[in-house]
Amino acid sequence: MVDAVRKALPEGFDVDSHFTPHYNPWDQRVCFAPNGDIFKAISDGTASVETDEILAFSETGLELASAKSWQRMSSSRQLA
Repeated sequence: MVDAVRKALPEGFDVDSHFTPHYNPWDQRVCFAPNGDIFKAISDGTASVETDEILAFSETGLELASAKSWQRMSSSRQLA
């Protein structure tokens, strides 16, 4: 499964951090992308992936354990 993800994303994308969880994927979540549209969006920069632990929700987004924050801005997302 991870090899297919590697082939669908640009060379150098950090597949290990974002697509190889520390648990069995079927224990918590599996992303099914039959048309590969999520990988196209990641590749062309209209979507991103952030793997982290959510500490808190705020009015504008999320506070993550890595001290990064995720904020929704209009129709796009920005990770600070």
